Amino acid sequence: MKRFLIFFNLYFFSSFFFVGSTYSQNISQLLNDLKSKAGEITIDKTTYNQSFEIVDEVKGKIKYESVAVSEKGESSKSAYEFYISDIDKNTLVRKPSGKKFFVSLWLNNKQKFIKYYKEDKLEAYTDNIEIMVLGADVAQEVIDIFKSAIPLVKNTEKTWTTPIEALNWLKSNIGEANDKTVSKQQSLTYNGTNNNLIEINIKSTDAKGAVTEDNYNLNLTDLNKNKLSVKVSGASLNVVLETKNNDKYIRFNKGNEIQNYVSDIEIAADDIDLARNIISAFSIAIEKSTAKKMEFKTPQAAMEFIKTNLVETGQKSLQQKIQFSNTKPVYCTFVTDETDSKGKNISNQYEFYLIDIEPNVIFKVSGKKVSIPMGISGKSKYIRYSKDNVLQNYTEDMEIYTGDIETARNLLEAINTAIKTSVETPVKFTSVAEAMKLIQTNIEGATIGADQYKLSFECKTAEPFACNYIINKTDAKGVTTEENYLFYPYFIDVNAVKVETDGKYLSVVATMTGKKAFVKKIKKEQNSFDNEMSFMCFDVKKAKDIAAALRFLSANTAPKTKTYATKQAALEFVKQNIAEVNAGTKNIKQKVEFAVENPCLATFTINTTDDKSKTTEEIYEFSLSDINKQLIDFKPEGANISIVLTCKNKQKLVKAYKDGSQQSFAADVRILSADVELSKNIADALKFAVGNCE
Repeated sequence: MKRFLIFFNLYFFSSFFFVGSTYSQNISQLLNDLKSKAGEITIDKTTYNQSFEIVDEVKGKIKYESVAVSEKGESSKSAYEFYISDIDKNTLVRKPSGKKFFVSLWLNNKQKFIKYYKEDKLEAYTDNIEIMVLGADVAQEVIDIFKSAIPLVKNTEKTWTTPIEALNWLKSNIGEANDKTVSKQQSLTYNGTNNNLIEINIKSTDAKGAVTEDNYNLNLTDLNKNKLSVKVSGASLNVVLETKNNDKYIRFNKGNEIQNYVSDIEIAADDIDLARNIISAFSIAIEKSTAKKMEFKTPQAAMEFIKTNLVETGQKSLQQKIQFSNTKPVYCTFVTDETDSKGKNISNQYEFYLIDIEPNVIFKVSGKKVSIPMGISGKSKYIRYSKDNVLQNYTEDMEIYTGDIETARNLLEAINTAIKTSVETPVKFTSVAEAMKLIQTNIEGATIGADQYKLSFECKTAEPFACNYIINKTDAKGVTTEENYLFYPYFIDVNAVKVETDGKYLSVVATMTGKKAFVKKIKKEQNSFDNEMSFMCFDVKKAKDIAAALRFLSANTAPKTKTYATKQAALEFVKQNIAEVNAGTKNIKQKVEFAVENPCLATFTINTTDDKSKTTEEIYEFSLSDINKQLIDFKPEGANISIVLTCKNKQKLVKAYKDGSQQSFAADVRILSADVELSKNIADALKFAVGNCE
């Protein structure tokens, strides 16, 4: 048993030593083994002289050369130069082809990093190669050597610890590059104050001596580190720099003429090693660079920066300026003066409150232009816009143009700081009278085009707080029209008051609760009812304050509900308040009587006189006990409000007469009133009386 154990241990040690010695070979031994696998191969009177040259042992760079010599002595030479570390070990295979036998391999990610020479002249770059060998056994030995060597070779790329080191290397090594058709002189410089900003200049000379010069300005933090690549076209190598999301953030000049902004640049390299190191340097510079943002300690500093940096955009045809008020909220006036192709100057003026601008503004690039779009939150059209001093429709957005992206970035920081620190204190009220006074003060007239508007607002300060809004308009021909809107604020839906735009002015729209048409409109002595009304306004802040005042009035002007001690008291109120009304050209006299012995029995008489003085009499007799209390309602009917009394189950229990002649029984009775509040009170009194007649 002991001998067996000793033998086993010796066997294990021997096996371990053998395996260890196989994998402990250094790269020098492996490459020398590789050289020994090449030799002379003759196939069909053609002799192939195969050889491996070790170009750089440390980096694992080798050159495989094959010289084919025919029986007549004619020869052709081809060669391939590559790094062992670039080989994708999973693609190493033995490949027979007729009488020939090859080792086939591809590079990682099929990158074209293999130099192909024909007769000692660089022809192209490729991503795969086939190495001729004597047979299958030699092919396997070559494959094993490659697989063993791949993890042992060092990375061929340079490394840097700081972006400045990488940029300095790029500055020194991006230079001349040539291919078959073009010679290029290239240079890279970076900004000493902001190292993220670099400039790349490329001067190209073609075969005929024609020279073009391209200039690129970019920010390292805009580049996509993961998209750095080498573009191979024939024997030409180009390192491709791309921006994140393919944003066109690279300023491009051809000669002295600015071109459209671009999203990528190509830097030519004469050698794959140089190309790879350029990528490595850019990768370090991008990874270790951080975006630099301007900071503003106060909103005033931010606004001052905006004012002083809105200069000509580089396009001589456009000038810009902006002014900020000293008020809270800050009011802005932005003016652009642009000269068109015919030399005509066009002036645009935008007026807005800074607090209304959508925060987190960003810039955009379109062709040659860099601009900062500024829009109103919620896309509300709160920007007052004038063109050549003529008021236009209100708009929701505008644009500030800048000369370049970096200026745009700094302006963005200033604009966003100013917006975020801008304060709007909502108006507050302590009384109904105070809210009414604000509306009265903020309602102002104006001239829009040839039309002149005079506006006024009146409210009674006692219940039920009846209000009258008046619009007086005089047109270009001197014709004056007037519209009156009579309403009770407590009918307004507190959640349906909003500020909108209506062309060249603002509107504070107030909608009635349930969208009921309880706003009485009087125009040219003609009455109608609507479910909303609009207050004209010419300033966003004032419009918002009016809206706030209307909401306050809606919540604080509901009159006390009328109460009645007896059924007779409620019926007496109805009797006293049913009155004469007009409906267009018709005059309507109404009267209601309740039986002395039984007040629940009612007689309702209507006398209608038309424009030809013809009178029609209608009489309705009914019992209040037959009326459905829940269905008593009031709603607009033409120029008046109709109080509707409907029989239970809609039975036809109302006895009707017309001019003394009995008509068919009816299911309801309609009483007209000229006032919404009075109609509501009559309806409430009838509900009380009906309830006491059941």
